[in-house]
Amino acid sequence: MTLAQRVIVMNKGHAEQIGAPTDVYERPATVFVASFIGSPAMNLLKGHLSNDGSTFAVAGYGPSLPVAGANGVTSARHRREWIVGIRPEHMTPPDDGVPGATLDVDSAELLGADNLAHGKWGKHDVAARLPHEHRPTRGERLRVSLPARHLHFFDPASGRRAN
Repeated sequence: MTLAQRVIVMNKGHAEQIGAPTDVYERPATVFVASFIGSPAMNLLKGHLSNDGSTFAVAGYGPSLPVAGANGVTSARHRREWIVGIRPEHMTPPDDGVPGATLDVDSAELLGADNLAHGKWGKHDVAARLPHEHRPTRGERLRVSLPARHLHFFDPASGRRAN
């Protein structure tokens, strides 16, 4: 992707998305593209949007995540079941005024320049990419920000992007 001006993401012989690498990365057209591009892959969480569009209850007895202000959430209210995606690098340590959630750390990968914290929200594996100086340990209750501008909504039936 570093040398390409345009990329094609193929799935079973069909083009899922064609575009500039940054566009494909920042606005994946489908769940497949979201899970294919990026390392680690985008966190994809099934669940239900609240009636007022302010929270997202992660399936499998997961937490209620704050999603108010996410692009397209208001138009998504008519359908309550969604897949919400957020890239691990966008789940940062808390910022003032940015809503967040707590992740119970199951394991950590200390990678040098950054570190990965792994845990579960409901039935979903979740990874958060953290700065070098933040070294989570197993059992830590890690608070992470969920900036609304980085939340992606996908239709669970078609897998297509909704926002």
